[in-house]
Amino acid sequence: MTTRLRVTSIERYHLCDDTPQNPNVIGCDLTVRGPLHLINATAALREAAGRHPMIAARLQGRYWYLDPADAQTLEWVVVADSGSEAGGSDPPGCDLRVIDLTQQLSSRFVLRKGKEVTHLSFRLHHAAADGGGGLQFVADWLLTYHRLSTASELPRSRETNISLLANRNHLKLLTREFLGKLWVQPIAILGAGKFLLRQVQAVVPLRDAGQALQVHDFQCLESSLSTEQVANLKRQATACNATINELILRGVFLGIHHFRKSQGLHQPREWLRLMVPISIRDFSDRRLPAANRASIVQLDRTDRDFEDPQGMTWGLNYELGNIKKWNLEKTFLLLMRCFALVPGLVKRIAAKDVCRATTVVTNLGSPFERLKLDRHDGKLKSGDLLVENVGLMVPLRKNTPLGFATLRYAGEQKICVHYDPLQITAQQAQQIHQAVVRQLTESPGTDGE
Repeated sequence: MTTRLRVTSIERYHLCDDTPQNPNVIGCDLTVRGPLHLINATAALREAAGRHPMIAARLQGRYWYLDPADAQTLEWVVVADSGSEAGGSDPPGCDLRVIDLTQQLSSRFVLRKGKEVTHLSFRLHHAAADGGGGLQFVADWLLTYHRLSTASELPRSRETNISLLANRNHLKLLTREFLGKLWVQPIAILGAGKFLLRQVQAVVPLRDAGQALQVHDFQCLESSLSTEQVANLKRQATACNATINELILRGVFLGIHHFRKSQGLHQPREWLRLMVPISIRDFSDRRLPAANRASIVQLDRTDRDFEDPQGMTWGLNYELGNIKKWNLEKTFLLLMRCFALVPGLVKRIAAKDVCRATTVVTNLGSPFERLKLDRHDGKLKSGDLLVENVGLMVPLRKNTPLGFATLRYAGEQKICVHYDPLQITAQQAQQIHQAVVRQLTESPGTDGE
């Protein structure tokens, strides 16, 4: 039976913020070793999508249509292997990263089989689910593939309740907890005015990419912090009463700042901005299928902050703590609800030709840590497959040609840097990447100049 769901205001924003040049598509890439059975891999897609119907959603006007029959059409697109051991980029000249919701379902899956490893790419339109929801589906696929390959009934996938999708945009505005903090929201909205007044710097001066260009390939760099480096990062976080996420955000700020200085791009009193997706899922959403349950917060820093790395850590801890304490992560979603009341306003906001952020940074934590699968040296085993590596793809927005995505897997912190080669050269991307990693592995404030 087909279910019809009205597009929410945040989903409408992601739909409007989607162009052929900058597809609003998120992704996860698995590098696996061992014999992969395509029949089981396809069956696992279809079974998992039955539990997460937004993965096979069809968009018509202002409604999603969830038809179980559509889930049964999902399949892997098999393409020639590029010869790279990293699965972070789609094949050159391939438009598989573009998901046109007027013509196709909300997801696409790419399989590249190499001599020793196979690359599995999961692609999903951001309007259909956030990063956490996308990884929820990937985890379900791994469990399902294991069961199908071993003819076992265990481990079972977590039960989902599809009826909860009707309330996927609930903000619990009438709860006692939120009403007690409601007076803070107008202050937060007024305070957000400062973001409109600041001229944010892109990581490099933006060039006109040409209006005629429709689709081009973004590039990806990947690296990993070893278990020893992660342990050192944990010690740093404990010593300054912060979290690893806050140290990663500080590292991105400082790395970009030192890169701009080394390139002669730095301007006095310039502002750098990180756009940070933040999940609003809570315990009541534990059976919610993959969906978009994320908001966005913006973090700005300028020269005086870069001169005091320790002070920046405390500042990030204080700012993010207040966002959580006062439910300010819901402010962006409330604004989107208000903007959606004015016809065409969300579309105009999304199309505005400004630099909205220097970069996007998403940290998805340890999404597979509790997955009930066997492991070898900390790496997941699904059937006869050993998951050697996990990578992420973050969507690059217009005038924001750089994005960071990170997660922890097998004890290592995976760092994926995506960039637009029409704006950022391979050498510049490598320098930015190295500068950020240096901030995370060396003493705070190291500039490497």
